This record gives sequence, structure tokens and C-alpha cells, in this order.
Amino acid sequence: MKAKNGKCGVFAALTAALLVTAALITSCPEPEERIVYRDGYQYPAGYGSITINAPEFNGKRTVLPTEPNAWVEYDLVIQKYTSTESSGTTTGDPIEITGVTDLTTPIYLAQGAYTVKVTAYTDEGKAAIGTSDRYPVMPGQATHITVVIKPLPFAATGDGSEDGTFEYTITILKDIIFDTLDITIQPQGSGTGVQTINLITPTSPVVGTPVTLKPDSYLVFLAATIGSNTATFVEVVNIHQYLTSSATFTFDDNQFLASIAPIDVDYRDPDIKPVLSTTGPITLALDLAHDPSVPGTETITITNATAAGYTSMEWYSGSLTPIGTGASLTITAGTTPFTLQRAYPVTVVGVVETDGISRSYSETFTVVIGN
Repeated sequence: MKAKNGKCGVFAALTAALLVTAALITSCPEPEERIVYRDGYQYPAGYGSITINAPEFNGKRTVLPTEPNAWVEYDLVIQKYTSTESSGTTTGDPIEITGVTDLTTPIYLAQGAYTVKVTAYTDEGKAAIGTSDRYPVMPGQATHITVVIKPLPFAATGDGSEDGTFEYTITILKDIIFDTLDITIQPQGSGTGVQTINLITPTSPVVGTPVTLKPDSYLVFLAATIGSNTATFVEVVNIHQYLTSSATFTFDDNQFLASIAPIDVDYRDPDIKPVLSTTGPITLALDLAHDPSVPGTETITITNATAAGYTSMEWYSGSLTPIGTGASLTITAGTTPFTLQRAYPVTVVGVVETDGISRSYSETFTVVIGN
């Protein structure tokens, strides 16, 4: 009887213990749901992550710096906002991270809206900068943020005032041998003074010695001669601190035409480049009596002059002396400089002024006189 009572006592004790355990379990809060990723990493509660993409400079025509083969490092400033909307305000101190070498490494942030400012460095120093739009960061999620970086703006002192480099290659087609080949580099503002480079070579391509220049917009004038014949063209080159601006210039034997090869340069300023009211070569008859179907006069207009905010516009062909100013140019066959039956490259330069600093952008087209 005692043994039986003992067994019942054990069972009763176990039952009570189970009831207490059940009561304790049912009284505990629900466990927090956590997301665990395949690599085993678990986001901190309420945190997401960002990775950063800083695309290359984007755009064509005017010679602008190319992105280096590899940026040495980046500095980041991450600012939190109360909202992704423009009405949102900053909250908390900015997070500063220096010496970043890999923008794809995740950065973990509490839930919220953020901007990221990226400063990019070459071996020589700070060279480009940009700030993203506002991006939402959500718990347990990765957000990819794009930051468009641009060369530092021109400056008289401080950031943006250190030298940049101009590299050029001249390609001479059809085994043309020039008597003279000269390059004149003329600043538009307070950059390095006028430089003239004399090149005489029968070989092609001509890879010139890189030229060190102060940050500024420069007109680069190429002039080649064979006897009494001359081929010329003008191009704008923008030089920025610690960056290299490169261009390939091509001379061929099409009516001894000087032309600039497509410049593979990327830069995000799509509304700055002059947009012209004509595309392709313009052909004008030198003598209307012989070909009345081809007009001897044509007017070319910059269609985005107001939108781009140009403070001045100049047109060039054959020299560094403008052949016209303003938003349009009227070209008449038989008038200077369009006096011979040949092709003429014409360059239009638009100048934008911001905070007292001017910068030039160009577009080039071809005028063919005669058929």
C-alpha cells in the first residue's frame, strides 16, 4: 500500500511539474522572429544594410576626365533623414567612414532614410565627389545605393585647385606626312598660361607627352600643314584636380579634313553639352549658279542654350579667333573662313558660370563647301 501510494506520489509530482512548466511556457512572450541568411549571418534587430555603387562619369563630346583604372579609396558620410521625401529633415549626427577600399562591403544601418556622400581618391589625393538621393533602409534587407561622383569643381585655392593632366593621341591616316603639326593650349579662365607644342613626325599615331595643367577649361587648337594647305580644328578640354583628360585626334585625307575621333569619355552632365539644330555634315554650294538646289547659306542654332544656362557662346573654325558669338551661327559659302571647296570642322563652345567659376563645353560639326 505504501509502495502504491509512493508511485502515485511520484506521478502526482511529475504531473504538477509538467503543469507548472506548461504554465511557465504559456506565460512567456512569443519569440522574436529573426531572419538568418544562408551564410549564417543574422541582421541585428531593426537593422538593414547598404552597399554602394559609384558609376563612372557619363556623357560625350567635350574632353573631360576619365575615371581612373581604380580609385585608391573612398571616404563616406552617411546622413539619416526623417523621411525619403524632400520635406524630411536630418536626424542624428552623420556617420563618417574613411579609407574605404570596397564599396560593395555591406554597411549595417538602423531602419530609416539615408543619403551617402562619397569622396573618391586617386594616388595623388581627393579627386571626385558626389551625394546620393535618399534611400530607405528596411530591417533585414539589403539596399543598393547609387552615388554619381563628379570631378571636383575648379577652385583658385583649396580642394579643386591642384593640377590635372591632359593626354592626347594624334592619328594620321593614309600615310599623310605633315610639314608642320602644332598644338596650342589656351586657358579660358585663370588656368595655366598658353602653351604651344610643335610636333613634326612622319609616324602615326603620335602619342604626345602628357601636359600638366591647372584646373580650368582650355581651348586646344590643332593646326597641320602640307605646303600651302592647312587643316585645323578646335576642341574644349576640361582639366580637374588629380584626374587625366584624354583625347584622340584624327587627321585624314578627305578633302584634308581634320576631324576628332569619338572620345570615349563618360561624365554625368547631360544637359550641358551644346545641342545643335542640325545633325550630320552641312553641304553648301560655293557657286549657287552651278547648283541652285543646294542652299549657299545655313543657320545653326544651339537649342539648349537657355536650359543649359550658357552665359556666353562662341563658334570657331580654323583658328582660336571666334567666327561668331551667341546662340546661332549663319554660315555662307564663299565668306571667310568658308572660301575653298573643302570640309571645315566647326566647334561651338558654351560657357556655364557657377559661383564665379566658368566651365566650357563643346560640340563639333562639319561644313562641306562644294559638292
